[in-house]
Amino acid sequence: MNRPTAVLDQLVDDSRRHLADLLLRRITTRVRAWYPNAAALRLAAADYDWEITAVLDAAATPVPAGSRDPADEDTPAWSEVAVDDLVDAIGEDLWRYAAVRLDVPTDETVLPLAAGQASQ
Repeated sequence: MNRPTAVLDQLVDDSRRHLADLLLRRITTRVRAWYPNAAALRLAAADYDWEITAVLDAAATPVPAGSRDPADEDTPAWSEVAVDDLVDAIGEDLWRYAAVRLDVPTDETVLPLAAGQASQ
């Protein structure tokens, strides 16, 4: 009796994984259009939402003009305006990604971008 429900649950989970993958690829493309060396986003929880605090390179350091974290103020990484503009461009996709993803990250403060996704 539960077999149809299990199949439906699996289809929904597969669809959510696929949608999450598409959203992450779209986020990655948009981020790398601004920051070609971006590897991840540093996040902070903000009232049921993610707040981007920095765009990170492969060494997990903020890219130039890619941070609005007060710890990076007075460094080449600091640019609150640039990160705010990036948030305007990807914020809705980031919110949707958080809503559909099924995996539980080991570090919720870092969102790795899609591997091998070049900027366009």
